[in-house]
Amino acid sequence: MISAGFFDLDLTLIDSQEKLYPGLESILDRKHRNFTLVILTGRGYPRYIEAIEKNSVLKNNVPYIALEHGARIVTDKGETIQYVSLTNENISMIIEYIQTHSLNSVSFYPKDMNKPTVIWSGLPLEQLGLSSAYTTGVRYIEKLTELFQAFEYEKPCTITVRAPKGTKPVLPKGISFYTRGQNINFVPKCIDKGKATTFIAEREKISLSQAMGAGNDVNDLPLLTLSELGVPIFVGNDIHGINNHVLPKNTIYVPDPAKLANILKKIIPHEKIK
Repeated sequence: MISAGFFDLDLTLIDSQEKLYPGLESILDRKHRNFTLVILTGRGYPRYIEAIEKNSVLKNNVPYIALEHGARIVTDKGETIQYVSLTNENISMIIEYIQTHSLNSVSFYPKDMNKPTVIWSGLPLEQLGLSSAYTTGVRYIEKLTELFQAFEYEKPCTITVRAPKGTKPVLPKGISFYTRGQNINFVPKCIDKGKATTFIAEREKISLSQAMGAGNDVNDLPLLTLSELGVPIFVGNDIHGINNHVLPKNTIYVPDPAKLANILKKIIPHEKIK
């Protein structure tokens, strides 16, 4: 019996307007299901909060959230239980990358989640087209030297650089990263969503053979290819160059994320919690 789900957030559970796909609200509500829901996302904490404010079922039913591709794991109370920062070597390589490429902006979330997002840009903030979670109460930096000092002091676990619109980001060498659109997210080499899933499962004594995972992107592969995982689900019709043979043979493909709820209804237990 499947008793837990480790799910990606964007374009897996929520759409581009940050609303849950149809039918998921009742399925994920613990009042109706004996089921543990865990979110694994590339978002930082402020942008995760932005999502749950629009989806109350996430606020009330997610005991653990793995943020920034698994580098930061927090509880529903906002307590950090794991944080893996970029190494000094990583930071040096990222600084070299920033100095040698044309970029619109660089940003990161400080270790202290009560501190504002840090953003450097050669453009005015209002021209960057960022979400309110990025632009509300941010620490805006204009000088690269100050940005590099902030790297040293804050020890971020991910750093995001954004290439100018209409250009193809130059992909770096020698450091781990994920890309989405114009963004490159630099991450510690030793972390991913699979390791975050294993960490949470061990902490909560969840058997992965009785768990499902769902995701839609390259950064979800470490989760979906976990050998112990009971049910891997790949959501969406664009697999971003992933060949089917990379995923386990028992992977369920859901081309239309709006139909994910129909799949989950058949897998998640129905008994109501008393």
